[in-house]
Amino acid sequence: MSAEDGKIHAAIAALNNDLNLDAHLGCIVEFDDERQGKGPRASLLYLRFSEDRPNVEAFAAFLWAQCMYYALPRKKRLKFLQRINEDFSQVALANQAVRDAFITFNRLHPSRASEFGEVLAYCIAQKKLGAAQIASKMALKTSANMPIHGLDGVHAIFDSNGLTVYFLESKVAASANDGIRDYVSSSESFINNRVQYLREYQLVFAT
Repeated sequence: MSAEDGKIHAAIAALNNDLNLDAHLGCIVEFDDERQGKGPRASLLYLRFSEDRPNVEAFAAFLWAQCMYYALPRKKRLKFLQRINEDFSQVALANQAVRDAFITFNRLHPSRASEFGEVLAYCIAQKKLGAAQIASKMALKTSANMPIHGLDGVHAIFDSNGLTVYFLESKVAASANDGIRDYVSSSESFINNRVQYLREYQLVFAT
């Protein structure tokens, strides 16, 4: 890896959040397991149990904590971190900024309620793919100067194989079949919409 490549790798790696997702979700078969064979691969994740009860409350608290990383752009997060190091009470303001982002989004788009899935997708991309979020979708979606972008997340990883970009699409559904159907519909719409497709790539190169 050249010195320039090393800088790109370090810049993207600095965006990664080393979260402990495995403490809350188990995985039956990893997406890169050779036993899956050819074709599209998938992973089935499940919520861990405490005896015979799923740890829903602990998982909800974990996801809310990760919203600090998901919703705040890195520059804004670093500013809060500097203030917190000087005055611990600034933690409350950082937490309020995250709440305000979700409240603002809900007011602008009351018919949408998929943010739980988007935060979860963010966590999975970070932990399972090792791919950092390179554009805060929540910040974009609550900005009056930006249109609503097509997919739910933009993540990337840079290694010896080059830059790999992951576009995330999250669906919350009552059944696996419903979720897959909704996912395929959204993905097809995204792939066939060149303007939207290029707009997402603009986010990658503008970061």
